Amino acid sequence: MDGDIEYIKVFTIEGNTPNPVSLYRKLAKAAKQVMQTSNEKWFMYNVTDHKRASLYERFSKILKGFTFQRANQYFYVYKDITL
Repeated sequence: MDGDIEYIKVFTIEGNTPNPVSLYRKLAKAAKQVMQTSNEKWFMYNVTDHKRASLYERFSKILKGFTFQRANQYFYVYKDITL
Protein backbone atom coordinates (compact mmCIF):
# COMPACT_ATOMS: atom_id res chain seq x y z
CA MET A 1 0.00 0.00 0.00
CA ASP A 2 1.43 3.40 -0.92
CA GLY A 3 2.16 5.68 1.97
CA ASP A 4 3.30 3.00 4.38
CA ILE A 5 6.36 4.01 6.32
CA GLU A 6 8.82 1.59 7.83
CA TYR A 7 10.95 3.10 10.55
CA ILE A 8 14.53 2.12 11.22
CA LYS A 9 15.61 2.57 14.82
CA VAL A 10 18.32 5.15 15.31
CA PHE A 11 20.73 5.18 18.20
CA THR A 12 22.26 8.43 19.36
CA ILE A 13 25.88 8.32 20.44
CA GLU A 14 26.71 11.05 22.92
CA GLY A 15 29.55 11.75 25.26
CA ASN A 16 33.01 10.25 25.19
CA THR A 17 32.95 7.69 22.42
CA PRO A 18 36.38 6.00 22.46
CA ASN A 19 36.70 5.67 18.67
CA PRO A 20 33.92 7.62 16.89
CA VAL A 21 35.30 7.05 13.37
CA SER A 22 35.33 3.28 13.83
CA LEU A 23 31.83 3.39 15.27
CA TYR A 24 30.63 5.51 12.31
CA ARG A 25 32.07 2.98 9.84
CA LYS A 26 30.36 0.05 11.59
CA LEU A 27 27.01 1.85 11.71
CA ALA A 28 27.27 2.96 8.07
CA LYS A 29 28.09 -0.58 6.96
CA ALA A 30 25.09 -2.01 8.85
CA ALA A 31 22.72 0.70 7.52
CA LYS A 32 23.90 0.16 3.93
CA GLN A 33 23.31 -3.57 4.24
CA VAL A 34 19.78 -3.08 5.57
CA MET A 35 18.91 -0.53 2.89
CA GLN A 36 20.35 -2.54 0.00
CA THR A 37 18.67 -5.82 0.96
CA SER A 38 15.31 -4.25 1.77
CA ASN A 39 12.42 -4.23 -0.68
CA GLU A 40 11.57 -0.67 0.35
CA LYS A 41 11.90 1.98 -2.35
CA TRP A 42 12.85 4.84 -0.07
CA PHE A 43 14.09 5.70 3.42
CA MET A 44 14.00 8.81 5.58
CA TYR A 45 16.18 9.80 8.49
CA ASN A 46 16.87 13.00 10.37
CA VAL A 47 19.57 14.54 12.52
CA THR A 48 19.64 16.80 15.54
CA ASP A 49 22.58 19.09 14.80
CA HIS A 50 24.83 20.44 12.04
CA LYS A 51 27.79 18.18 12.88
CA ARG A 52 25.71 15.03 12.53
CA ALA A 53 24.08 16.40 9.38
CA SER A 54 27.50 16.52 7.70
CA LEU A 55 28.14 12.87 8.61
CA TYR A 56 24.70 11.78 7.38
CA GLU A 57 25.19 13.68 4.14
CA ARG A 58 28.54 11.94 3.59
CA PHE A 59 26.88 8.59 4.29
CA SER A 60 24.04 9.38 1.85
CA LYS A 61 26.52 10.23 -0.91
CA ILE A 62 28.36 6.88 -0.68
CA LEU A 63 25.25 4.72 -1.07
CA LYS A 64 25.58 2.98 -4.43
CA GLY A 65 22.28 2.46 -6.24
CA PHE A 66 20.57 5.27 -4.32
CA THR A 67 19.93 8.97 -4.75
CA PHE A 68 19.16 11.34 -1.92
CA GLN A 69 17.63 14.71 -1.20
CA ARG A 70 18.20 16.80 1.88
CA ALA A 71 15.63 19.14 3.38
CA ASN A 72 17.18 20.88 6.40
CA GLN A 73 17.70 18.11 8.96
CA TYR A 74 15.79 15.43 7.01
CA PHE A 75 17.33 13.07 4.45
CA TYR A 76 15.28 11.18 1.88
CA VAL A 77 17.06 8.28 0.17
CA TYR A 78 15.53 6.62 -2.90
CA LYS A 79 16.52 3.38 -4.59
CA ASP A 80 17.49 3.87 -8.23
CA ILE A 81 14.92 1.89 -10.17
CA THR A 82 15.72 1.04 -13.78
CA LEU A 83 12.78 0.32 -16.04
